[in-house]
Amino acid sequence: MPTDELPTCCAGCSTPSSCSPRPRTTGRVLFTHPKVRDVAVIGLPDPTWGEVVVAVLVPAEPGRPPTATELHDFCRARLAPHKTPVRWLRSVELPLTGSGKVRKDRLREQAGHAGLQEI
Repeated sequence: MPTDELPTCCAGCSTPSSCSPRPRTTGRVLFTHPKVRDVAVIGLPDPTWGEVVVAVLVPAEPGRPPTATELHDFCRARLAPHKTPVRWLRSVELPLTGSGKVRKDRLREQAGHAGLQEI
């Protein structure tokens, strides 16, 4: 699905806390960024909102990762505010299962133990 056809919000959404953003939508948008080689979108606990959207990126060029501002602006031009990540983390590679799916549980652990760098 082209990024200009991605849904910007779910039906009946009135506030960020009442909506459940779909990580796949956010991930698809970020995957089109030229400085992103791979991406996973996860939720992490937040004392105010309950959970916030976090993107874990593998930069296309490890020595020249995108900036948080650049990524935020890129997402906001294509996504609703509640689907835009509030934190940006960098990884050398994403942990995968034997069948090639991203191990989001492992990413949550790494994010909680400072195993991933903030962008």
